[in-house]
Amino acid sequence: MTRQLIGTAKIRNLRRIYRVEGGYEVEHIDRRGIAHVNPIPEEAVDRLHTLCLGETLGAEEAASRLAPYAEELGLPFHYGDKLRFLVQEMLLVLEVQQRLKKRQQGNRWVYQFIAG
Repeated sequence: MTRQLIGTAKIRNLRRIYRVEGGYEVEHIDRRGIAHVNPIPEEAVDRLHTLCLGETLGAEEAASRLAPYAEELGLPFHYGDKLRFLVQEMLLVLEVQQRLKKRQQGNRWVYQFIAG
């Protein structure tokens, strides 16, 4: 499978979300113009959605739900801020797939996980 753009989403910076074999790539360009790409396994995105379906959570809460499965899913981070940052990018994948709704609550984003 080739890299196929499936959408864009924004948290602080614009992210481009691509469908690739076995999952997704989330790309953003930093202030210096350097592209950063994070690969995300499809299974991890699906597991996050299943664990949180029907709930409204922030990124930290969603990361806490996924943390016990992070090693099993082959994620590079299993806890802490780096896992939360990775989960934020998974949330963007779910957003472009219309499997959640994002809204700002105070100074943070919350995500309502919906069937999709």
